[in-house]
Amino acid sequence: MRAHISYTADTGEKLVNETFGPNNIRRRGSGTAELHLVNISDGRNEELSLERNGFELVEHRTEVRDFFDADELKAAYYREVEALIRARSGAARVVVFDHTLRSGSG
Repeated sequence: MRAHISYTADTGEKLVNETFGPNNIRRRGSGTAELHLVNISDGRNEELSLERNGFELVEHRTEVRDFFDADELKAAYYREVEALIRARSGAARVVVFDHTLRSGSG
């Protein structure tokens, strides 16, 4: 399948992406977008790697039972994800930060 994906054009302009207002629901940004026709495929059927693609898909079983429980996520999931990223990337140190909990109920 092919689709048009919006990319930021390299115009030399300083890029800004800002959220603000009550509950951070307003957005303001700069930059010029340009559409590129790209091939879209199911990543689960691809051989992805951190070095080539900047990400990879791996299977991970978690101890977390309630992904809406911020305390459980911090106690269990952060630790699991940090260990997974260390193991896959070879990083000496991994830190979870700026985690935003989202749900469709808000």
